[in-house]
Amino acid sequence: MDVNKEVEEFKESFRDGGILTRALLILGFLFTLSSITSLSSVVIEWKGFILDGLNFYQSYFVKPVISTALILGLEYSKTEIHTATISSICVTVGMRLLSIGQKAAFREINSRYDSDLKPSMTTFWIIAIVVPVGIWVWYGVSNPTIRPWYVILISTFYPVFIVAPKIIMSKFGYEQFEKNQFSYIKSYYAYMATIFIIIGALAAINSGLREAEPNNSSKWDAVTGAPS
Repeated sequence: MDVNKEVEEFKESFRDGGILTRALLILGFLFTLSSITSLSSVVIEWKGFILDGLNFYQSYFVKPVISTALILGLEYSKTEIHTATISSICVTVGMRLLSIGQKAAFREINSRYDSDLKPSMTTFWIIAIVVPVGIWVWYGVSNPTIRPWYVILISTFYPVFIVAPKIIMSKFGYEQFEKNQFSYIKSYYAYMATIFIIIGALAAINSGLREAEPNNSSKWDAVTGAPS
């Protein structure tokens, strides 16, 4: 964007415009300036929302998992729990997307060739269950070297690992029947965003309920003068 050009166009519109045009330009500038000045408060609100989500995750997931695992003879560090959770979610969501893509592909095949074929989802279900369970058991009984940044990078670009084999196979005559029916990339990030939003919403609700609870220590019995 050419800033100088934008400024010159603004000056020209203000100079050549009528009273109404100039008023609208001034109002637009003030609204824009107001939005910028309120940016700090928006950042603070989002910071609180994210922190509530992290605290909720730590208190109601990480700590219960650690205590329950000890009863079962398993032992996890916080890093192992974070990594296992992200990995499990990625694998489960990935298998979910592949099954949806498979259904979309078969709908296209049936529509194109007037058939009534049905895809098998057994493999996806097995992977979605066995792999996460295997990850948790492995981390619980051993002490593997974990590199969280590798896991974060893989989880961020996970759709590439789903789509890339299909693109490569298409070069050798494999047709992606679901290509125009379903997007793995958009659906993956939509699923992940939904999960984080749900966690944040639950955290916000929990935080609001805790703030709404009366402070019992500040309540004093009017008769005895002791805390009620």
